[in-house]
Amino acid sequence: MVVMGRTKSVGISGRYGARYGTTLRKRVRMIEERRRRPYRCPRCYTLGRMIRISVG
Repeated sequence: MVVMGRTKSVGISGRYGARYGTTLRKRVRMIEERRRRPYRCPRCYTLGRMIRISVG
């Protein structure tokens, strides 16, 4: 038995449930996905080599 994911259309903003409105959740989703995507190394240009080591 395969269990399907619950956030196919809402993605990472599914954690907000029915709160805050559709538009705000879509904006948050775009920002969060951009933040968590794999980055290219500026020296060797390989994808996914750079990782976040601190929050700020």
